[in-house]
Amino acid sequence: MFVSGSYDHSVRCWDARTGGQTLQLDHGQPVESVLSYHNGALVVSAGGQVIKVWDVAAGKLLHSFSNHQKAITCLAYDGSSSRLISGSLDGFVKMYNVQNYEVVYSLKMSAPVMSVAMAPDNKCLAIGLSDGTLAVRHRREARNAFQPRKRMPRPGSFGYQMRGKNELPETDALVVGAAKKTKLRPYDKLLKSFQFQAAVDLVLQDGDPVVVVSLLEEIAARSLLPVALSGRNEEKLAPVLEFLMRHIVNPHYAPLLVDVANHLLDMYTAVLGQSEVIDELFVKLQVKVNSELKLQRELTTVSGMLEMILASMPAGDELDLEESSEDEDEDEETAEMMDDEE
Repeated sequence: MFVSGSYDHSVRCWDARTGGQTLQLDHGQPVESVLSYHNGALVVSAGGQVIKVWDVAAGKLLHSFSNHQKAITCLAYDGSSSRLISGSLDGFVKMYNVQNYEVVYSLKMSAPVMSVAMAPDNKCLAIGLSDGTLAVRHRREARNAFQPRKRMPRPGSFGYQMRGKNELPETDALVVGAAKKTKLRPYDKLLKSFQFQAAVDLVLQDGDPVVVVSLLEEIAARSLLPVALSGRNEEKLAPVLEFLMRHIVNPHYAPLLVDVANHLLDMYTAVLGQSEVIDELFVKLQVKVNSELKLQRELTTVSGMLEMILASMPAGDELDLEESSEDEDEDEETAEMMDDEE
């Protein structure tokens, strides 16, 4: 036997063996949900704001009650079938005692209730809301009467701040450790405090090109290279020029270091001739750059010549060269064999 409800106000009972209708009941309003008791003797129907309980054998109404302000959308029994649960568009979930159908529990949700279900062990209640939310409520475990209640420290006290420090986690508990704070390097602290000149001087003392170039890239990204390079005397300008002279031809660092060299030329060209050390470093830097440019021009010429040779070579020449080399190897082996015979 199974039961169906319809918006035509009817509740019908069907016999699956014959496929025919055995009983028709009139709920009086569009039926939203029907539910059969576990022994099949009773049928509960919900329509509008009213819940009705029917005796299937006698085909008559046993009980009718209403505790919702809007239409009831769903019905469910708990695991023992001793409680009837209903959900409504008014956002309430209510639980009734099946002996007298009085409300024993009421729960207000944040949106209209569309579906409810209770776990077989009655420890979990699932509620589906119209906004797409699935709310799951768990029943609290009964506290042992002989177990004393743990006293919570007073908020603001030392014990409240240190609560849970000395408690060991359970064996299956997931323990999340506190992330260690990364310590900043000295030049990072200077960079964070906007001391760009001091940060550049500090990394130049170490001389690691990766660190120096990384710091200069960070400063260049903030468009503050003029601030970090300006206002330098002979002692602070010499390390910068020496670093440029050593690494400006490195293809990995060249784009940034060429920009740094251009800034230095713009800022310190007017004071050239006042320091022999700085003048000598600028001259060495110029010689280094000119030497690299000369090498690049020569390599460009050689590359162009190779491209012309490869472009003018027929497609089969490479194969002929390989065959000729194999023939030469065979001739050499034959000559060696003749020498051995002699």
